[in-house]
Amino acid sequence: MPREIWTKDKIIARLQKWHDEGVPVGKLWAQDSGVTSRSSAVFGSWRQALEAAGFASVRERWSRKRILCELKERHEGKIVDDSKLVCAAIRHFGSIRKALAAAGLPCKTKPPAHPDWTRQTAINAIRKYVEDGHNIRLTRRKDPELYAAAKRLFGNWRVARSAAGFPFQAKVTYSEAEVKRRIMRLHREGQSLSNMRDRDFDLHRSAYRWFGSWGEAVRSVGLEWTMHRRWSKRKVIEAIRKRNAQGHVLCRTWREEKSLFRAAVNWFGNWGTALEAAGFEPIHRERWTQQRVIERLKAWRERSTDTSLCESEPNLADAAIRFFGGLDKAFEEADIEPSPRYWTDVRVIAEIQERYVNGKPKHIQGLGDIRLANAAKRRFGSWAKAVKAAGLADRIPISKPLKRWTRQKVIEAIILARSEGIRLTGISKSDQSLYNAAKTHFGTWHAAMIAAGIPPSRRQWSKRVIIQEIQQRQRDGQSLVCRHPDNTNMAAAAQRHFGSWTAALSAAGIQTKQTTRKVAS
Repeated sequence: MPREIWTKDKIIARLQKWHDEGVPVGKLWAQDSGVTSRSSAVFGSWRQALEAAGFASVRERWSRKRILCELKERHEGKIVDDSKLVCAAIRHFGSIRKALAAAGLPCKTKPPAHPDWTRQTAINAIRKYVEDGHNIRLTRRKDPELYAAAKRLFGNWRVARSAAGFPFQAKVTYSEAEVKRRIMRLHREGQSLSNMRDRDFDLHRSAYRWFGSWGEAVRSVGLEWTMHRRWSKRKVIEAIRKRNAQGHVLCRTWREEKSLFRAAVNWFGNWGTALEAAGFEPIHRERWTQQRVIERLKAWRERSTDTSLCESEPNLADAAIRFFGGLDKAFEEADIEPSPRYWTDVRVIAEIQERYVNGKPKHIQGLGDIRLANAAKRRFGSWAKAVKAAGLADRIPISKPLKRWTRQKVIEAIILARSEGIRLTGISKSDQSLYNAAKTHFGTWHAAMIAAGIPPSRRQWSKRVIIQEIQQRQRDGQSLVCRHPDNTNMAAAAQRHFGSWTAALSAAGIQTKQTTRKVAS
């Protein structure tokens, strides 16, 4: 299918059509990124495209003084947050927290989880993010805290990626035929063709270049493609009413129909306002206290004795865990006999003793019951403490916990290994645990040795040194096989300086079977 040619008339018609469907002027840019980019190219800017379509695009002018005044007015009037004000505060002050501090107002959000970011912690976080299988191109969207910290410490994201060992790669643009071939291959392999921007950005960008959109690229190979639903205020209201008519609980929309919930928040600001627009009373969250939780627990026990609290009243269960630390403790405070399905200290001890008497495997935590093991850790802090409470500490063997490495412990272990005469260059084979811990905390074994005050002694190889070492080993009658453990480092150096181990032997005047065959031929 030929690529659609966007003209001024087509762009204006498309913008007016979207606006007639209920899309506000401020949201037109988000309808189709392809149309937005072509509008800027054809008209010179997005603002000029809107003016040509008959829409006034007035941008508010913000200053630090106006932002502070607006924040104080909203705080006094208890007005909900304004996205434009928040964006302006971030532009002028760096964050909404700093803007509130400048206005002398409290910030209700929690402080950053990692205020003590350093370059090394940012590098380690980026590497772990990639090792966990995440797409590094989506870090800004998936992990904004890491992205912001890296930009603050390194100046920009590109430098941070390079420092972590993931430099930006050159853009790859596929031809029109290659785009079609890759789409057909994905279809034959049974893979989904949706969300391709996150899965294969180069293919998605190339499809936009040749076909104008990803959907047109899919249709060009004869496959069906359904666009994502376009929401408007009217469609959101209709969907809410339809959901209510079908008997669904509206307060669970955020969990059961995320697209509708996100659209409602996007168009109305929050879910409660969307419900009011659809003609429903907004849902008010229940205010919990310890006394109210106890009263509700007693009322729940009087109504039902066989049902699970988490299934019948999940909000009450969450509040009980939040205020008392667990359901069993909440039941104790409410003077309610816990259900047999709940674990208590007495039940954990009884289960351990019973399984021990019945001859269950003693070398496995929980004596073969994973639920018992988890309950013992929750109730007593560890499996060893639970066994001790059951009076079986001398009869049930407890395996030693894995060593917890810290930077200081790694440094002490390196110094101890050196004092005992252990060869530090071969630590990866003699003490794999120490080697891995050093790489985790310092990035490399080289950096860990420097932190321990031990300068790494790395031999400087040259062609002359390699030849002399080979000749000396021949005179001493030692092995000249490149795979021999004593020749590993020298073989690697020979590969760098001579191109191969055989060439290094020839340069040292040593004839091998391979060189002999070459001379004979």
